[in-house]
Amino acid sequence: MAASASRGLRGILSVSLFFSLKLSALAFNPYCPSMMRAKLLMGNLRYSMLASAPRAVQLPGRQGSLTQPASAPSRLTRMPRLVRFASTEKGPDVTEDCGCGEAASMEEVKKSLKEEIEQVANKIKQMKADGIKDKDVLQPDIDQLLSLKARWETLTGQPFDPPKPGQKPKKAEKQPEKKQSNDSNDRENFVITPRSTDYSQWYQDVIQAAQMVDQSPVKGCMVIRPWGMAVWDELKDELNRRIKETGTQNAYFPLFIPMSFLSKEAEHVEGFAKECAVVTHHRLCADPSGKGLMADPGAKLEEPLIVRPTSETIIWDMFRKWISSYRDLPLKVNQWANVVRWELRTRPFLRSAEFLWQEGHTAHASKEEADGCAREMLDVYAEVAEGILAIPVVKGTKSPSERFAGADETYTIEALMQNGWALQSGTSHFLGQNFAKAFDVRFQNADQVIEGRGGREGKE
Repeated sequence: MAASASRGLRGILSVSLFFSLKLSALAFNPYCPSMMRAKLLMGNLRYSMLASAPRAVQLPGRQGSLTQPASAPSRLTRMPRLVRFASTEKGPDVTEDCGCGEAASMEEVKKSLKEEIEQVANKIKQMKADGIKDKDVLQPDIDQLLSLKARWETLTGQPFDPPKPGQKPKKAEKQPEKKQSNDSNDRENFVITPRSTDYSQWYQDVIQAAQMVDQSPVKGCMVIRPWGMAVWDELKDELNRRIKETGTQNAYFPLFIPMSFLSKEAEHVEGFAKECAVVTHHRLCADPSGKGLMADPGAKLEEPLIVRPTSETIIWDMFRKWISSYRDLPLKVNQWANVVRWELRTRPFLRSAEFLWQEGHTAHASKEEADGCAREMLDVYAEVAEGILAIPVVKGTKSPSERFAGADETYTIEALMQNGWALQSGTSHFLGQNFAKAFDVRFQNADQVIEGRGGREGKE
């Protein structure tokens, strides 16, 4: 028996995340036509999800009511003045276009951005000339001016205000370490680190300012806030519909997996052993020393349980019960769940100890059908990434050292982040007969021959 697992190993918070990351980058590079369309798409997505007021969408720190009716689409968001959509035929005078294949004239972009900077600068000068000295009144425009100048420097590689002759250029100030705060004044004064200064910190600032995620009291875990959860829910609906169109049905399997199950597939246990969280007791009791609670020595489990890092083992144990004949094949199930992998270095949405995902598992009578199913699901992931999220991806095959633990082949879609790094955005795996053999899954074919464990075993 051959089996394929079609699923997104972290594929759906990074996409959404990478989606969030790419859209947030519009604050620094709003002139890519594809990104403009992506921002408009995201705006419509937000209205369909939360039906909140436009100001709640525009301003970090201010959320709209979940019950407030949607406003007119014409008030979607305050878009920056856009340059025209240029031809995809690049010449020597076009800007970098984030890899989407569309670009605008560099001179036109610089002219438009310069006009914006001068407009905001003149506004600030006029306010000061009118006697306005209140910092709270001036600061929003000052912040906008600094943001525009930072965008200019990112675009041209030169500061907007070059040093005068004989004057030494200013040294970049070291960014102070940012601390999480619940104080409303701190939230209002929150400044996003320039992407050119610290790409990693810029990313974390963006998702914090967008109120998509918050820090958790549990190290390595995150709290997904309503904005982030709404994006996940909408994305989940889009992907779930496409998964069902392939003939796959949703199911749910236990969060806890017997430790002995992981030991049945050698490569699988080796790949996940260092990331597993283990449950050893089922009850707490008062610590005799009076220092709170402790695991009750009398409540130790007969067999330790693994908190689900992935579900191959427990699902194939069930497949052994559900499959007995070729009429039971193909068997396709999918589950939306959370998994736990004890990561040492974490990044919100990209890598965390607990994360949300979907995992599909299928069983087939032939290798060709199983491998075809795995490839089909990779196409589905690519369709969602490009058609729904407006993220270009490259499809490929992982090297042997990068394959999923226990897979014969791992197929992947990779997206390009704006710092030039590739980001794995979805994977689909051809598992061969590895788990079918480990869990002794067999079936009777149309000729009444028992197949399984890598060969035929005679008639019943």
